[in-house]
Amino acid sequence: MNNNSNNEFKKEFLPIGTVVLLQNGTHRVMITGFCVISEENGDMFDYTGVMYPEGMLNSQQSLVFNHKQIKKVFAIGYSDQEEKDFKKELLKTLNSELDKAMDNIFGNNEAEEETSSEEEIETL
Repeated sequence: MNNNSNNEFKKEFLPIGTVVLLQNGTHRVMITGFCVISEENGDMFDYTGVMYPEGMLNSQQSLVFNHKQIKKVFAIGYSDQEEKDFKKELLKTLNSELDKAMDNIFGNNEAEEETSSEEEIETL
């Protein structure tokens, strides 16, 4: 698939430790991870987090949410070169997986063009 695709992941993820308020939220959340997949339905969410300042009191209190749900950022988490390198690899992996999914959904364009050409010859 073409790397210049409009389907490319271009987002920036906030660092772990960032404290945010979600839309319609009344309690702040601290980001604890990225790209979590829901066990319930298989959907992927941008972030996982815990209530702030309480943190994780038990394994059932983890939240999942997307970047667009963030209403306000209170504090940005720690970021260094290791974190930046991790995010770069994360985006590369997400884009690779997106390319594979798009190819599976829409097929290979070259194969479609070849089939169309064969059908045109048959009709002549």
